[in-house]
Amino acid sequence: MADSAVAIAMYDKKLDTFTYYADPTKLKDYLSAGLPILLTDVPHNAVEIEKAGCGRIIPYDRDAIARELIALMKDPESLKKARENALKYIKKFEWQTIFERALSTTQV
Repeated sequence: MADSAVAIAMYDKKLDTFTYYADPTKLKDYLSAGLPILLTDVPHNAVEIEKAGCGRIIPYDRDAIARELIALMKDPESLKKARENALKYIKKFEWQTIFERALSTTQV
């Protein structure tokens, strides 16, 4: 996976699919590998991923996927920055960070 340039995570927005309510682990796997993600706005953290500069929300449409993928691959600087942002963003999910945050709110 780390040899890839970009990850694609397309989720159908239909309410009757389990992915509409899921927290897909593969998004965190992609980000841990430094992969920016092209994704639909179905996962709960899609907007957060886009705001962090490590992903782009795209329509559930193959032409949109192709356009965004080509645009990102033609812009090595943006791709490099998105990969760096992916590695920065994923740190908030490391167990050390989670425990530090939890312990900082707990009185001992």
